[in-house]
Amino acid sequence: MKNDKFRKDVFIARLLKRRWLYLISAFIVFLYQLTNSKVLNFPRFLSLGCLMFSFLVIIVFIYIRYRKYKEYYLRKFRDKFYVLGFVVGIIFFSGLFQFALRVPINLLIAQSATSSDSEYYDCRIKSVNTIGYDKISFIFLDKRYSKYYSVAGYDLQQLKSSYVIKLEVKKSILDSYFIESFELTTRK
Repeated sequence: MKNDKFRKDVFIARLLKRRWLYLISAFIVFLYQLTNSKVLNFPRFLSLGCLMFSFLVIIVFIYIRYRKYKEYYLRKFRDKFYVLGFVVGIIFFSGLFQFALRVPINLLIAQSATSSDSEYYDCRIKSVNTIGYDKISFIFLDKRYSKYYSVAGYDLQQLKSSYVIKLEVKKSILDSYFIESFELTTRK
């Protein structure tokens, strides 16, 4: 009979074989992209707080699993590739959990902005990237942001010098802004 100290931790291996985990992960990333693309000036302390909280939750989960299967993990941690995969997994799931935490915050920012009046800003274009997807970097309230925007039909040389990004935004909680409209216009 095997000693209980040398039991394998099969929970994580079984979890990673489940399709629903990947579907939920893709859905979380989709919701994050959808809600985050409309928010500007997201509070840095909230971003850092979400990251730290998600990292802490993952570390506590791993610590609980480690205490239960200590001998198993002591043997597994001798393998450098296992340690590398373990660290990558911690980073991946911390990021995924952070995305899951930010989705409701972004929705709250969007909801809070509905009661505000619209403000209009002409933002200077910093750069244009047309490799893969078209992306425009611009300056809003002295911070650089990048948004996906099709620049087909525009002369790339003149975009930075002759055009600006016209933003219609609504101020929301914690000095964040929700984008109502985003368009290229000629500089006045």
